[in-house]
Amino acid sequence: MIGATENCCSAPAGVITGTVCRVDPKDGGGSSLRHDAFVAAWAVVGTCAAIAAYNYYIDRRLRAMKRKREAEDSSAEKDDAGLENHGTTTRTTRAADGNEFAASLAASLARVEGREASGNFLSAVLSQMWEHVNVAVSNAIKDALDPTLKELKPAPLHFTRLDLGNVPVETRNMFIHRADSERGAGIQIDVDVDWNGNCDIMLQATMSRSAKVTFGVRAIKLSGRMHILLSPLTTEIPCISAVQYGFTNPPD
Repeated sequence: MIGATENCCSAPAGVITGTVCRVDPKDGGGSSLRHDAFVAAWAVVGTCAAIAAYNYYIDRRLRAMKRKREAEDSSAEKDDAGLENHGTTTRTTRAADGNEFAASLAASLARVEGREASGNFLSAVLSQMWEHVNVAVSNAIKDALDPTLKELKPAPLHFTRLDLGNVPVETRNMFIHRADSERGAGIQIDVDVDWNGNCDIMLQATMSRSAKVTFGVRAIKLSGRMHILLSPLTTEIPCISAVQYGFTNPPD
């Protein structure tokens, strides 16, 4: 019978015991149990409310940051549109078109996160290895152009000497940034290149079996903006799968 069962629920409120007990409805244990259940229920409700309020606060912060970022992007696009419209109304020559493109390119680069460098480091590297670069580039030029030059009509051409000289290429105004694409992660280096080469390039034109004309180039001056793309990046040494390079615009 219930009345004969020992009351084992005498533990203080908030202490959970491992004993299964029965409560005599004639004593005050039932009201104490209901009080503890009521306090526990309110604790659960309060915890849930606090979590919901915190999530609401975080959501509002994220929405505010997103709106701010969209407003900044919209302002940047309007600035770019203003630059383009201004260039359209004021350009009169091809040089003006080039200035407009340069301004647009500078504005787009300004929004790219990256690091600027002087370019002295790359200049120092090229200076030390120029003797090897000279031979490698000269051979590459010969291999690429000789087949085409020999097929020219009526006077086929061929290189008799090709030497880039002892003045290395100089670099400055370097900008290094990420350039991820569908191929994978990549790093792009944008750098200004200047070269005042004292080269020695000689070509010979064969007019006939007995008539040959030799001419050449003694100096080359080159200036332009070059990009070097290291992509895709890998997790194995040397961490670079391929290198691509070229001039952003035709060099001067």
